[in-house]
Amino acid sequence: MKKETNYFETGSGYLKVMNLRTVAGRSFDPQMESDYQDALMITENMAAMYGWTDKQALGKPIHIDSINYTVIGVLKDFHSTELFDPVQPVAMKLSKEDRCQYLIVQARQENLTTVYNKTKAAWAKLFPLLPFNGFYQNEVTAEGYQTSKSIAQIFFWFGIVSVLLTATGLFALVSLTVLKKMREIALRKVVGATPGHILVLVNKGYFWIFFIAGGLGCYGGWALTKLLLDMIFKVNVGVSTSTLTGSVVALFVITGITTGIKVWQVIKTSPVKLLRTE
Repeated sequence: MKKETNYFETGSGYLKVMNLRTVAGRSFDPQMESDYQDALMITENMAAMYGWTDKQALGKPIHIDSINYTVIGVLKDFHSTELFDPVQPVAMKLSKEDRCQYLIVQARQENLTTVYNKTKAAWAKLFPLLPFNGFYQNEVTAEGYQTSKSIAQIFFWFGIVSVLLTATGLFALVSLTVLKKMREIALRKVVGATPGHILVLVNKGYFWIFFIAGGLGCYGGWALTKLLLDMIFKVNVGVSTSTLTGSVVALFVITGITTGIKVWQVIKTSPVKLLRTE
């Protein structure tokens, strides 16, 4: 049964330096010559890909590039590629130091800069004609965080523009309604109508519109956002219920503030002026 997986040849200290945890079996033993020949460590999702549990995978044969290997350990799943990609299955083989092409150095947080500079200086002495391409491990995750932050900012400003357009259109619509009902509002004020009654008078025709708009907006926003997130990220958390609920609450708050400002202007105006305007 053929399967595709990422294949790593690593040094003896790779698992410890990268904090990779063994969940079944054992890790590589550099003192055992057989571990350099046919020993293999695989990740949990690779074991599951063959239909094995972690313990069942131990001792199983795997054929890679005309060589038969035996699984000696199972590693906890980890990101072997970019953070935005799904966690992929990995097969790992122990290699001699003369076959290694990359050097990974672990240091304390306060010594990172010093270790980096010393490593760079040592590289310049050993390989003066080759450029030093060292980098910090957190730069990999920082790139992912920066991308996520940029996308979040784009969505934020889209939301701000949408709110401004909605508030502007709603204010114009309410203003038109107030102009049409100026006489009725003035008469109601004369007979003692409260601000709440006037607010209901202005907005009663829009209640179901706001209610339906909230439902359609939630569904449309959820579908569009999920579509965009699925296009950008292969794995994402989607849109939470609290976000949708907050959006509906924000819609009614904006509606209340927008209509309230216009109704307050009318309430503060003398009925005589309202009738003259009419």
